[in-house]
Amino acid sequence: MDCLYPVPTVYRGNVYPYIPADDEHRHAQNKAQWGPGWRFYDKPFTYRINSHGYRMNHELHDTHGSNYILFLGCSYAYGTGLPLEETYAYRIAEHYGCDYINASMNGGTPKFVVLNLVKLLATAPAKPRAIHINWPPLYRETYWHKHQLVNLQPDYLTDNEHTQYWRTAYETTILEDSHVHNTFRHYLDTVGLLTKAHSIPTFQMSTGPHHVRAQYQKFFAQYTNIAKITTGREGLSNEQIESIDSINLLQARDLYKLPHYNSRVHAHPGVYHQDRVVEAFTKEIQL
Repeated sequence: MDCLYPVPTVYRGNVYPYIPADDEHRHAQNKAQWGPGWRFYDKPFTYRINSHGYRMNHELHDTHGSNYILFLGCSYAYGTGLPLEETYAYRIAEHYGCDYINASMNGGTPKFVVLNLVKLLATAPAKPRAIHINWPPLYRETYWHKHQLVNLQPDYLTDNEHTQYWRTAYETTILEDSHVHNTFRHYLDTVGLLTKAHSIPTFQMSTGPHHVRAQYQKFFAQYTNIAKITTGREGLSNEQIESIDSINLLQARDLYKLPHYNSRVHAHPGVYHQDRVVEAFTKEIQL
């Protein structure tokens, strides 16, 4: 069942205690900072990744017929920093008593979402019962290189003399407002056309504002059919965010860049966010 594009990663077909977005060094830093009261201080968990590079407890060809839900998105849908059993993909599938395919990836892009949706609906032996899309940040891009997909995040383009031109070109073309807006409208039209043609209930959401380039998340606000799910940090004071109780509720093992936390880390929300997604999806989608 080769119905999805392989994830551009070397992490595949195995079980890993850590992954690049949630590495051992960062975990050790967080343990030193938060101490034994932090719930991930001595709570190990693993990432089971199938041969296509997706975080699932089975291979794609082992999916149970048409009795599954398809999840598409980035690290928030992947469940970076959380045990598999706490991720909303796992929990929603368990709620409906069905299987799931989690076609999400760290650093995922809107284009990768659409590419996988088209490929699955065109080639999978059975269509999903429902689809969940967590739209990644709109400034990310996917392109082909030597017949392999590559995901690009402009934050990784440094300002040295070798890459400054490409950063400037990216910002003035790919990140130009009309390009972002019209490209995303095309993605939404594609999703709408395909899911309507196959009569598949679909839930779309965004999590924002994103911690980087939040101005590009403003485009999500124009679409009433895209749910806005918060991470739980919004409206909290620094003192509340920095408390152990809030950390345990709001954060994954990979902590958010708090005001006093020096290293640059990726923001990955915790149980609060997963709870809100499960609640919103099960309220809207009746199977």
